[in-house]
Amino acid sequence: MANNDINGFIAQFNKSLEITDEWLNNKNLLFEYVEKNKTIPNLYQCYDDTSIEAWYSMQKTNITNKKNDKYNNLSQNKIIMNDLDKNIFRSQQHMFDSKMKLLFEYVNINKRLPELNTIHKIINIGSWFYEQIKNIRSTSNETYIKLSKNLIIKNALDIYIEKNGYTFDEMLNALFEYIEINNNLPPKYELYKDKDIGLWLKNAVEQNKTLIHDLYFKYITDTELIKKFNVYFENANSNLKKRKIQFAEQICENKSLKNLKNSEQICENKSLKNLKNSEQQ
Repeated sequence: MANNDINGFIAQFNKSLEITDEWLNNKNLLFEYVEKNKTIPNLYQCYDDTSIEAWYSMQKTNITNKKNDKYNNLSQNKIIMNDLDKNIFRSQQHMFDSKMKLLFEYVNINKRLPELNTIHKIINIGSWFYEQIKNIRSTSNETYIKLSKNLIIKNALDIYIEKNGYTFDEMLNALFEYIEINNNLPPKYELYKDKDIGLWLKNAVEQNKTLIHDLYFKYITDTELIKKFNVYFENANSNLKKRKIQFAEQICENKSLKNLKNSEQICENKSLKNLKNSEQQ
């Protein structure tokens, strides 16, 4: 490519990043459309003689992270922000999966991990790999779950976590602290003080049968929180639902708990009864 072509490409690229008066006008039209219709414009949608959908699609293509100035402008609208966040997530997942595939390919061929500056098919998979593991501190981490599908990588990550990871008690205390502050259980991908307590909780209750019991006992006098627990575990897999039902029945049958003010409310909780009936069907 000639120097003039390269300079022209760079100039066009830089221009695409600028926020011009025309860009702001289109943004305002997009906001007006979304506020009016409560949704993102459909394919080929025009508004006020402007192909607003085509313009917005172009913006989404250029916005690959939340540090982008155009993201900051467009995300002032909550509906648009949610749509952009989903698009960024999908884009990052695609990029992650592509590089992970190259990493697995290299490891399977060479039977070892890459070094920091290892290049494989023009991609620096070494730098990428070590960048990924910096924030892995537990086996519930989403990146760990994906990378550990390769046995060689899993063995290395397990050793790394053993030396650098959080203990069960550290994660449990972080969970309790989160519950105290937010009066709810964390969603799946929630991070709290650099701890992925959302995924940790999801995996922990599958592996530790007493954790659900401990949560109900610890907060048994908080009726509203118990209801939120019910909703959370109703959305979990059927094994977790069965454990919650069994535990609820134990509470109802336990004489030492019958005098507790809220134990009767738990036994009579409609969501528990409906859940039990659905399991029996």
